[in-house]
Amino acid sequence: HGWQLPSGEVWWRIEVDGVIGWANQRYLSRLGPVDDSTSAVVALLGEIPTAETMLELGRIVADALAEGPGFDVTLVEAPTVGDLGEVTFDLTGSGDDSIAGYRLHVFGQPSDSGEGFFLGAVEATSFCQRGIHDGRCA
Repeated sequence: HGWQLPSGEVWWRIEVDGVIGWANQRYLSRLGPVDDSTSAVVALLGEIPTAETMLELGRIVADALAEGPGFDVTLVEAPTVGDLGEVTFDLTGSGDDSIAGYRLHVFGQPSDSGEGFFLGAVEATSFCQRGIHDGRCA
């Protein structure tokens, strides 16, 4: 449930794991479409990136995609390693009134030598500020 103040600000009641709190709407967004951004990263870097750790590989990818509009880069989920390595970063603060940023889920393939990783795939989920229309941020 949302609550609108006389100033026009809207606050939403949030409940997670039985804990109730309130969040200002300006800090919330809807998850939008998921796009494969692997080829964009490779094009930006001029090659398939490699790194010693998944954290380092994820940071290389996030920094490459954050270059243009001045995004803030935040680690959201620490790296995990199984058959694939995975790490998640948020890019926020784009200044766009439609898209607040992106959640990057970076997948790495272990190198043949077993030391380090090379980029397998990048999934980018849009954070939609104003809502979603026809599967895209409005």
